[in-house]
Amino acid sequence: MALIGFARVSTIGQSYEEQVKQLENVGCFKIFNGKNSGAKNKNLPRLDELMNFVREGDVVVVTKLDRLGLSTSQILNLYEELENRGIGLKSLDGMIDTEKRNDPFDKVKFVFMADLAEMERNLIREGTMDGRLAKGEEGKCGRPKAITDEEKEAFKKDVNRGLSLTDLSQKYKISKSTAYRLRKKLKAL
Repeated sequence: MALIGFARVSTIGQSYEEQVKQLENVGCFKIFNGKNSGAKNKNLPRLDELMNFVREGDVVVVTKLDRLGLSTSQILNLYEELENRGIGLKSLDGMIDTEKRNDPFDKVKFVFMADLAEMERNLIREGTMDGRLAKGEEGKCGRPKAITDEEKEAFKKDVNRGLSLTDLSQKYKISKSTAYRLRKKLKAL
């Protein structure tokens, strides 16, 4: 029996290093990892690599169930394939451990946890959209701009007039580093 880890984060800015450390600490001798969405078409190549590697008697270990995918059906399909091939599945958060094949409630618990993971993701996405709509930012992501487009024109004039970074930051209510970055960007144009 070998423990095989699977670590995944959704975006380039995130790091899976903490997941990898946790998987190493429980004794995973091989760990598959990636920076990609959990959506089926994005996550499938990494899961395929994992599934081609694992053998009967192995145990796939994840830190949380949602690392395997985003939808309940995707996670359930993977679970059934693992089960049919005699491969265990364990989450380090203690929610799933299919090594105990005698437990008739294990699959029910698994389905429930997969549904909860999908529901949590949907609630987060819905809350994010509600926040954007409340701010009138439908479809916008990321931080708000430091200064508006109208302010940029005035900022440019003030830079050309020779205002200091301190004066610019006070006038436009931005940090000195933001004023420096904006000034540098204007000079590059």
